[in-house]
Amino acid sequence: MLKITKAGFAEYTVNKSRFIAVAEYCEDERAAAIFLRKLATQHQSAHHLAYAFRLKTEQGIVQRYSDAGEPSGTAGKPILQFLEGRDLINVCVGVIRYYGGINLGTGGLAR
Repeated sequence: MLKITKAGFAEYTVNKSRFIAVAEYCEDERAAAIFLRKLATQHQSAHHLAYAFRLKTEQGIVQRYSDAGEPSGTAGKPILQFLEGRDLINVCVGVIRYYGGINLGTGGLAR
């Protein structure tokens, strides 16, 4: 299992929709909730804030995700699959979307 050592940031634009991804180390669900509230506050005019997190606890791995209003399985789930595929733990990733007026379809969103 791997952990991130510092916060990460990436930005991508596709068909006028702007995506901002932010990753942060989180020890527990409370830290993940604080991180996500901070992102939501910083990006109040965003159309969606999808997220996923994986945490190592005494009870095992806890993981959660949200598609945040995007079609089911097209936003939070791919983020979680990315984290699982790289065996990352104690990390929360939020992806902010500013809608550009062009529908991307479920495949475009998932990518």
